[in-house]
Amino acid sequence: SGVNYRKTQLLKNAMQDVGSLPVPKSYTAVQPPSRPARTRPLNPNNSDRGRKTAGTIGVEVARDPVKLQAPLNKGMDRDFERDRFARHMQFEGNVPAVAPRKKAAAAEEQSTEELLQRRFTDLMGQVEEGQAFLEDMKAAG
Repeated sequence: SGVNYRKTQLLKNAMQDVGSLPVPKSYTAVQPPSRPARTRPLNPNNSDRGRKTAGTIGVEVARDPVKLQAPLNKGMDRDFERDRFARHMQFEGNVPAVAPRKKAAAAEEQSTEELLQRRFTDLMGQVEEGQAFLEDMKAAG
């Protein structure tokens, strides 16, 4: 530590009174607290502490491979979190559970022929509407 004003004054007073600098006290070395000895070494097979062997890791991966996979989404989706918080605030914490729509199931039920037929009729309706509009415009001049 540095010498501040107070320490300087104490040293000056000691030099004037005694004529020599004060003798520092002897420092005793502080020993770190002793750790209790381990009764036996840790077995990594049945303990979460310690190092695991390659065989143990292989057994754990074979047992549950999904558990040890890295997460796919490492960051959070800020827009999703913002919308979730807005719904939370809108409903004062009681957000109603909404069942997801089943678009894929409805699309599978319809055959491709029915889908093409519906599209064809929609297009024919638009063409007929356009022809009727043109005829009205011709009649109007």
